[in-house]
Amino acid sequence: MRTHGTAIIGKNRPARFTAAAAIVALAAIAVSCVNLPPSADGLQDLVREACYEVVILRTEREGIVYERDLPWEALPFNVRNDQYISIGTAFAIAPDRFLTASHVLSPEGYSWVDNDYFIRGADGAVHRVGKVLAFDTARDYALFTVEDFRSPASFEVSRDFEKGQRVIQVGNIYGQGIVAVPGTLLEEFPEERDGRWSYIKTSPPNDKGSSGGPLLDERGRVIGIIDMKDDSFSYSLKMAEVDLQGMSAGVIEDRSRYGFVLMPEVQSPISYIDATVPLPATVREIREAYRDIYAEAYVRDMEALFRSAGGLHPFADGSDFSLYTSTSSPGVQVVFRDDTDGEWKISDLKKAKASGYGGVTTNSAVIDSFTFVDLRVPAADWGRSGGVMSSSETVMDALLSGIARYRHMGGDKVRILSFGAPFVDDTHTDAYGRVWNVAVWTVDFSYELALLLWTPTPSGAACIFLVEDDMSMDWALYDMKRVADLTYIPYAASLEHWLGFLSANGELYGDLGAMSLELDDEGLKVEAPSFSLNLPREAFDISEDAYFALPFWFRVEPDGSLAWKLRKIEFSQADEEAYFTSYLVRKPADSLSRTYLRSWQSISSGSSPYNRVPIAKEDRRDIAVLHPSFDPERGEGFTIYVSVSGTPTDEELYAKISALESGIVLK
Repeated sequence: MRTHGTAIIGKNRPARFTAAAAIVALAAIAVSCVNLPPSADGLQDLVREACYEVVILRTEREGIVYERDLPWEALPFNVRNDQYISIGTAFAIAPDRFLTASHVLSPEGYSWVDNDYFIRGADGAVHRVGKVLAFDTARDYALFTVEDFRSPASFEVSRDFEKGQRVIQVGNIYGQGIVAVPGTLLEEFPEERDGRWSYIKTSPPNDKGSSGGPLLDERGRVIGIIDMKDDSFSYSLKMAEVDLQGMSAGVIEDRSRYGFVLMPEVQSPISYIDATVPLPATVREIREAYRDIYAEAYVRDMEALFRSAGGLHPFADGSDFSLYTSTSSPGVQVVFRDDTDGEWKISDLKKAKASGYGGVTTNSAVIDSFTFVDLRVPAADWGRSGGVMSSSETVMDALLSGIARYRHMGGDKVRILSFGAPFVDDTHTDAYGRVWNVAVWTVDFSYELALLLWTPTPSGAACIFLVEDDMSMDWALYDMKRVADLTYIPYAASLEHWLGFLSANGELYGDLGAMSLELDDEGLKVEAPSFSLNLPREAFDISEDAYFALPFWFRVEPDGSLAWKLRKIEFSQADEEAYFTSYLVRKPADSLSRTYLRSWQSISSGSSPYNRVPIAKEDRRDIAVLHPSFDPERGEGFTIYVSVSGTPTDEELYAKISALESGIVLK
């Protein structure tokens, strides 16, 4: 991934003027020329007629629901009445030829919100950008036409300049209109990769929204295209580097480092993408072509990153510990690579709890940009028409009821209650055969995407939630699906929840897909492909409020295939007076500490506490045995452990443990 805990190449270089920061816009451009030299006679008219704002539509997608009416009055009059957002500057070099910075048009990113660009003149008239005739993302320029429009004036181009000369920097600063600011040309500044060209360095620095504006000499000729800045200086591409005739193919250069959220300190070497896109073409066509190029490169480079780190769990070096151990957490956890020793370990996410509508609760933890959520719903919600678990839309609504997302307007903010229907609503089967629902929403007003992977659990849903910019869907979904492979899904809830869960979800996976659970006068009966449980009421107090859990775990089968296998069976009475666990113990790998081997030897030989001898504790009495199917030669087997509060007799403990020895059948 390019942003999650990962530095982007160029981070310490002068910053390009970013379009996203220029959210304010004017309905018309006000031209201001401050202290222009006398030789610039007529320059103000030229700037007014040959310079343009680059704008995009302000989109308001129907379907987003807010807690209250949006406070449009909190925005300046001109902003709330402008249907466009100003993002940069462009200028004419001929009646039918316009220049801007390449990053203003962003040809290297396909937007799921909007891919149409416009220019707006001093008269307020808006015209759609037509064909791109030339562009180079490294040099950062784009030459384009405009549909059904010819500029009334244009700039002369000059390749001549000298150190110390006076210049005029023209740009749509902060979207407030075209401003011409005098400055001084200081020197040429080399391109950072290998010095293939140089920028013109000037002072003072221009500000956001100036990207793509012309750098003029005192005669009003264009000598450069304003490209980027730092705290003290502006940097413009000199016109000698600009192809003014048009190109057969535009040039895209991309340099990135990659990282992965669950391998926080692992980074790839610098990765280069050098690609071309046939021209002339619209911005949308260029973006569609590059989307395929980048998607292929991203997967290639991420796979190389994983290989460089020894692979991903469970095949990676350092996976033995996490495969040997497990968790009984009632909530979502992840397997991650510990930077201190390179071992893959189980997380212990500390989650924030919040109450939502209708008895819904969310327990969430954030790792980098990812939010992991346990969505818990009332048992009665299972199977209810239009209930929380009925669709991706309703699941997201439930998340938003507990995890606040806001739209900021002026100094005010309004909570979002619903994103409406997703534009992507699909499923994904992960490496272990577990089925996730995949949904993506556009958050148009902020040019973002909300992405959600979720899978039903007896208590509600296990969710992975991410918000990214509108151009990031492909790689964000790739990352989320990789994260899903490393996510522990809990199956733990009341028996009432289990009954609703199994009846309402007809297409579950693995053991869950063929599982039946029945609660009757005799007790609890569970049938699944890998086990069955017959728990009589004589042994335990069984009610719909009783707790039942089936922790599964990651496993590599002898043939190398991956499996999501039962690791434990847990039951606790509603009053918590008695509980049992049946746990799969495995012989540790040779790579693990001798301590684990000694533990295995003790357990597999039936040593205490697995010797059927009651144990007295402070306020309880326990008893444990090896399941009758336990075979040390197989290198694994289930144990049974019973705990009862108070002072039950030995006979009562023997009765419970005997009921489980016969009632748990492992297939």
